[in-house]
Amino acid sequence: MFWLALLGFVCGGINVVSKTINYRATTYLGTANGALVNYVVGTLLSALVLVFIRPSLLAPSALFAAPWWLYLGGVCGLLALLINVTSLQKLSLFESTTVLLVGQLVGAVALDALLWGNVRPLKVFGVAVLGAGVVWDKRICARKAA
Repeated sequence: MFWLALLGFVCGGINVVSKTINYRATTYLGTANGALVNYVVGTLLSALVLVFIRPSLLAPSALFAAPWWLYLGGVCGLLALLINVTSLQKLSLFESTTVLLVGQLVGAVALDALLWGNVRPLKVFGVAVLGAGVVWDKRICARKAA
């Protein structure tokens, strides 16, 4: 369990670095080209990893074996990338990441409730406290700036 938590922590750090790099790419290349470069590089790197780990997974029969709706993950990823880089034009990296975290938690609680029905009141309370903290922090920062 410790290693999974550590990997989750590392993933969070990588996401912030990724968000920063993607934002910089869109400032140089434009939003559409920055997103395209991101996904082309990711696709090529994924294919290279598969060549070394399991080349059989690159066969069209393996690539297109999943139900159609599982390919919507790419659509969701693209939308998330575009929203991320667009939000960084108006929000700081910290604000954007915090709002993203709250959105992820709300989405996770909603999916847990809809798909598995295992939402506990304490989970909902924790997300509400985090959301209230974000709002409170934003108000305090706004007062200091004024």
